[in-house]
Amino acid sequence: MNKSTFSVSAELNRAWNLTGKHWLTLLLTIVLSGLLLEAVNLMANPYCDVYFKTIQMMAYSGGKFSNPDAFMQGLMLGNPVSVFRIMLFVLLTAALKIMIYGTVFRLGLSARDGADKLDVQASITGTFRIIVKLFLVCFLYGLIVTVGIMLCIIPGIFLAARLLFMPIIVVDHPELSLEDVFRRSWNLTRGNFWRLLLAGILDLLITLAGVICCCVGLFFAYVIILLFYTSIYRTLDSQLPLTPADADRLSEA
Repeated sequence: MNKSTFSVSAELNRAWNLTGKHWLTLLLTIVLSGLLLEAVNLMANPYCDVYFKTIQMMAYSGGKFSNPDAFMQGLMLGNPVSVFRIMLFVLLTAALKIMIYGTVFRLGLSARDGADKLDVQASITGTFRIIVKLFLVCFLYGLIVTVGIMLCIIPGIFLAARLLFMPIIVVDHPELSLEDVFRRSWNLTRGNFWRLLLAGILDLLITLAGVICCCVGLFFAYVIILLFYTSIYRTLDSQLPLTPADADRLSEA
């Protein structure tokens, strides 16, 4: 199988140029998304406080953990209303994060593909249609990487790099099956582990620079990082055609 490759410096430079063109739309999307998530978290906090205070009252005595059975009972039952509301807020937060994740990647791909103007509404609508599949892929990616991290860390780093593009592939090619998404990310990153590792280090440095700039620069750092990874993906994706089976599946959609 042919390998695709990319230049870290070239993609970073492209991301910088795209940031200069689309920074306002992407920045507003990221900031408003963050505020929306924070609002949901603030609404959930009172119910979480009631829930955990109930557990503490049932399981602790004199400041000491004295009743494991009561702790488990409180954990499972606690305040039923609070438990239900907490679960509701957890699901809502997860759905919002997936929507934000998919939306910003759609915007990033549009910017990388040369769009003069980014359509936020179309990106949100497109992400909503694949939210369940995107959630499954993100969950599987996180699970696989977590297991890898538990196996002496290095396997987790390797798997994180090789499967890095699974979520964005779902956004770009929603018609592909989960197996095909897994396979395509593996093929796209073949022979590019060290470049992707360098990209990850640059990611951390850009984030650190954003934090140093009174945290305000962190939002701009997010924009650059988003365009950096979408640019890398598009460069690799353009060099590796879909397999005949994948192409047929896409043409039928």
